[in-house]
Amino acid sequence: MIWTTGGVPMQGLTGGGGGDRRVEYILPQEWRNEPDVPHVTPLPSSTRLLPVQFLIAFGQTFYIEASMNGMFGCAEGDNIQPPNMHRYFTLHTADIVIPYMPAWHLFWDYWVITDCARELGGWEERQALTVATEIVNTFRRGDRASIEACRKVAQKFLGKHVDSHKVRPSPPLPPAQGGV
Repeated sequence: MIWTTGGVPMQGLTGGGGGDRRVEYILPQEWRNEPDVPHVTPLPSSTRLLPVQFLIAFGQTFYIEASMNGMFGCAEGDNIQPPNMHRYFTLHTADIVIPYMPAWHLFWDYWVITDCARELGGWEERQALTVATEIVNTFRRGDRASIEACRKVAQKFLGKHVDSHKVRPSPPLPPAQGGV
């Protein structure tokens, strides 16, 4: 969990390698401009935070809470047992990075398209797979211009409004019908 210094939870994080993995957090714009985030409530004294404060170049402090347990708690194996008090975990990495946002958007475009290739059937599956393959063939490592070219390829499947709220407009509601 990412917390502000005022005790406001900002986002949960989940490690591992599965589809529920969530290890990224984009710092809010107001953290980049304001001297401090509004304080709401102090953290409870029982909360265990990593003994690390990240001081960012723009002067913001936040905390990362780590639960450090396995999928089924702190017991050995995958059964329900009392926790092993001598079991230890290691935080391997904690990076603060400034992502190149066009590449970030391409990552999510590709993620959605490959999900469609896996989950849809028929012509939609084939179209998603074709577009995903074309993106891979267009990408050139170290060439930022290829990222924009790949995003244009992604529009073949996602549509030209991929960067707006109009990406998938809601279909019109059917006319109301009734009878006695």
